[in-house]
Amino acid sequence: MLVRLNRVRPGGERAAGPAAGGAAAGAAAPARGAGAGQGAGPARRPAAAVPAVAPDGPAVPGPASPTAPAVPNRRVPLPQKQTGRGGLRLAGRNPSLDRLLAASRPRVSGSALSFLLMVALPTVVAALYFAFVASPQYVSEFRFAVRAQDAIPQDSLSAATAVSPISVLADNFVVADFARSRDVVDRLEAEVGLRRVYGDADVDALSRFDPTASVEHLVKYWEGKVDAHFDMTTGINSIQVRAFSPDDAHTLAVALQKLCEELVNSISEKARQTQVQYAEDQVARAERKLADVRARETEFRARVQTVDAAQSASTQIALAAKVEGDLTSMRAEYETVRRYLDDTSPRIKVLKDQIASTEAQLAAIKERVKVGGDANPTDARTIGEYETLKVDADVALKIYQAALQSYEQARLRALANQLYLATYVQPTMPQDAAYPRRTLDTFLFFLAALGIWVVSTLVFYSVRDHAH
Repeated sequence: MLVRLNRVRPGGERAAGPAAGGAAAGAAAPARGAGAGQGAGPARRPAAAVPAVAPDGPAVPGPASPTAPAVPNRRVPLPQKQTGRGGLRLAGRNPSLDRLLAASRPRVSGSALSFLLMVALPTVVAALYFAFVASPQYVSEFRFAVRAQDAIPQDSLSAATAVSPISVLADNFVVADFARSRDVVDRLEAEVGLRRVYGDADVDALSRFDPTASVEHLVKYWEGKVDAHFDMTTGINSIQVRAFSPDDAHTLAVALQKLCEELVNSISEKARQTQVQYAEDQVARAERKLADVRARETEFRARVQTVDAAQSASTQIALAAKVEGDLTSMRAEYETVRRYLDDTSPRIKVLKDQIASTEAQLAAIKERVKVGGDANPTDARTIGEYETLKVDADVALKIYQAALQSYEQARLRALANQLYLATYVQPTMPQDAAYPRRTLDTFLFFLAALGIWVVSTLVFYSVRDHAH
């Protein structure tokens, strides 16, 4: 690119340099000389030829004037258009001009643009939504505690029936978890109508539940509308229910309280039935065993025709001992009388007959006592069988008595372990909307958007640095 330079002569006139190469400069110089000679006034010297200036090369001299000495050329750099990979841009060697051009360009930082799109604009939209669009939500709360029936420990049995604190703690957690379960959703849908309450057309689109959605979506939606909290320090449960009208919030809270009471009662009743049922089963088994032993004993008595075989045998043995004693006395008397009387004496005959009769009676008694027929109550085998039956009957009776005692203990324990729901704060009727919390929710949204933006920016710069 060639640049034409004008130089001020001593007489106040400018000399114009050529605008093209050396040939153009040589042709222009004679023309100016002829014109100057024809005009009025002093004669002008022809303008010296100015060498052509290349942008990035040395000066190319043109035809020099014969009358004027060559004037050194001054190169003044101007902004030039250069085309590179980035497109058309201006470049030059004048730092001041480069800074001026750079300052004149409108520059928007990528970080500022991303902050505007990811943080500022969404925060403004969220603030407008919370302020003018979001439907008010009302909260109804009730508080309760799961308690066990107080038992006065009068003996070791009552002390053993004391309720474990760990069991009561677990029951409180069960109730808190039950309030968010699908069972509650199904029963509330049947009794109150959750889809009708949360799917009202007056509710804003972002907060409204789609009535045509599945029950799984309804359970997730319900989890966001109920807050169940259990304080382990005080043992108090607090449940809050949110709805888009005060009446709906109060109705849902009352229905949920009723379901929680039914749950606690069912848990208590099931535990009581389990304990008592086991004890009843033990008593029934003991009764069956005792009845079987009694039946065998009755059959034995009918077979031997005596109520107590052992007692009958003892009686026979005592009778045999008495008869044997009588026989001994008769024999002693007979020996004494024989010394004084003849064998034909009536007294001697009577003693002989008594002795013979007593011996026969004693033999019959001994026959009964020794091992003999099955129906003999004095038979040794019969006595042994009877003794076995008697032992079995005694054991069965003791087992039955122990089972009865266990049943009574289980019944008392079931009464002592009975749980109930003690509600000390009834479901409230809200008057003011608790949600949305416009300022706090907007600030929390801003913090969340800011965190996402910071993380995204750090990831972007990290990836870019690794790419370079």
